[in-house]
Amino acid sequence: MLLARRMLDNSFGRIALGFKKLRWFLRAISQSIVRLTSPQCSLFLLTLPIALAGPAHGQNAASHALPEKSELHLAIGPVMSGIHLEGAWDSLVGGEVHLARLSRTSPLAAIGTTLGIASFAKTDGARLQLESYVGLRLSSDITLGIAIGPLVDFYPAHRPRVGAGGSIWLHAGVAPYVALTRSWGLGASDHLDISMGMRIPFSVASF
Repeated sequence: MLLARRMLDNSFGRIALGFKKLRWFLRAISQSIVRLTSPQCSLFLLTLPIALAGPAHGQNAASHALPEKSELHLAIGPVMSGIHLEGAWDSLVGGEVHLARLSRTSPLAAIGTTLGIASFAKTDGARLQLESYVGLRLSSDITLGIAIGPLVDFYPAHRPRVGAGGSIWLHAGVAPYVALTRSWGLGASDHLDISMGMRIPFSVASF
C-alpha cells in the first residue's frame, strides 16, 4: 500500500513538473487571445460576418436548409500521457494544434494533421511530433481512428533523437489513445516505447 502511494505521488509530481515546463506554450496561447480581443481585431471580426452575409441573401433560400457535409476545423488542446521509455515510466505533458476535415454524414468522420510539443517530466527533454490521422464513425458521438507520423526528441545534454510512431485513438469529446514509438540516436533504446494518454482538442475556428 505504501509503495502504491509513493508511485502515485511521484506520478502527480512529474505531471505537475511537466505543466511548469509548458508555461511558455500556455503563455503564447494567452498572448494570442489578447491579440484576438484587441479593439482592431474585434471590429474586424464583427464586420466580417456582415460583409459575407450580403452575397448569401441572393442565393436560393432552400440551400440554407441543407446541412454541410464537412467542415475544416482548427483546434488546439492539451495532451498528457504516461510513456515507458528506456526501461522506465515517465510523463509527457504538452499541447497540440489540429487541422482536420470533419464530416457529419460520411463513415470517414475525420481526416487531419496535428502538430504537438510536450515536455518529459522526468528529464529536461521535449518531444515535437507531427501526425496524420483518419477516423471512422462508430456512432453519432464516437469515432475510432489511427495516426502515424515522425517525431523528434530534443535534449540539452546531447543530440536530438529522431523517430516515428503510430497510435490508435477513440474520440468521444476527449480522445484517449495508445501509441507505439521508436527513436534512433545517441542513447536510444533498441525497442518500441509504449505510451497511454489523453488528448482534449477544442475547436477554435471552422472554415
